[in-house]
Amino acid sequence: MQERKLNSWLEFEKEIDKLEAQRARLAHEYNNYVSPLLFRGQADSSWELESTLERYTSRQETPALHYFRIVERVRPQVETYTGKRWGVEWSHLQTWSDEGDLMFLESFPAPEYMIYLRHHGFPSPLLDWTKSPFIAAFFAFNDIPPKTPEVAVYAYIEWAGRGKSQDADNPVISSMRARIPSHKRHFLQQSEYTICAANTKSGVVFSSYSKAFSVTDTGENLLWKFTLPSSDRLKVLRKLDQMNINSLSLFENEESLMSTVALRAFCIENADKSGSR
Repeated sequence: MQERKLNSWLEFEKEIDKLEAQRARLAHEYNNYVSPLLFRGQADSSWELESTLERYTSRQETPALHYFRIVERVRPQVETYTGKRWGVEWSHLQTWSDEGDLMFLESFPAPEYMIYLRHHGFPSPLLDWTKSPFIAAFFAFNDIPPKTPEVAVYAYIEWAGRGKSQDADNPVISSMRARIPSHKRHFLQQSEYTICAANTKSGVVFSSYSKAFSVTDTGENLLWKFTLPSSDRLKVLRKLDQMNINSLSLFENEESLMSTVALRAFCIENADKSGSR
């Protein structure tokens, strides 16, 4: 991972332009597939890249079979409350765990159901990204914990023109390349997802991103971390709001409406009146 400390929003925009140019050079140099850039914003630069499953369980590894049995156990409750139905087929779950292809997230069981659970707060091995650096910046700056000096925006390229490897001893980071039906937030937020998993003697386990990135090759899983001062929060949120990137446009519910109008009324408009930048 390459980490760069930035002092302003302008520097961030310049770094994004550099990354796009670097991606184009990789595609030209290797004449092969290079993944689109993905971005993830985090409100505290000291936070690690972790799935909500890692944070919720405080474990770096969770057996996939154990997790899928939990989500199947709660599915009747979710379907009863929401009126939604997921045609989940679990009959080959053990075979998948024993022989699973980890290179593509589509090969994992029940991806549509997993995405729904992730978007609604259920602990998930999915790590969510966005194709937009500006949406990632919104999530970094929108709700910063008190006394946090810096936020972070990560940029990621999975396939860097030289293919990918699946080492039996190391976790593999897989993304979803095919389009599947999903929650509307997926499209509003230009969402993409990755999962980190490893084949072990006892089957597939969901693993730690920190371990995966520590052993990655330079030809795949390229990762950058940009830190920005949290003191720029209002300036950045004002700019993003002018681009119609705000809670309302990304979530489209009444809570997000209140969050957006409150930000405008109490923060952005007051800052404008006082001449604050």
